Amino acid sequence: AKDAATGFLVTMVWNQDVKYPGAQNLYSRLKKALGGEEPSQHAAQSYAGMLAAAEAIRLAGSADPARVQEALKRVKLNTAFGPVSFRSYGGYQNQNSVVGLITQVQNGKFVTVAPATAATGKIVFPRK
Repeated sequence: AKDAATGFLVTMVWNQDVKYPGAQNLYSRLKKALGGEEPSQHAAQSYAGMLAAAEAIRLAGSADPARVQEALKRVKLNTAFGPVSFRSYGGYQNQNSVVGLITQVQNGKFVTVAPATAATGKIVFPRK
């Protein structure tokens, strides 16, 4: 949409500019692996999922499914995708509560503007 998208607010669960440790590094590695294509939030989410699975296997001391399932309850990671831990809430069991991000298109890029814990920019309001 180029310039027509300027100022639009978009919700997503990951953006390359978030204040999570390793986010920019993950973005660069994913972009390279994709031959220069822009990585999606789904690529970052999958990366975090693999880290969580590896941590559960490590905590379980085994790849036995029952032990890994039990170990998932103890997984607590800070990833380039954001915090990862599994808990039950709102009628759902063993969920990772993903932080929703609000991004705004500024100068042709998605800039994370909320929440403050992840934001790297401020919302820009149009002038009248």
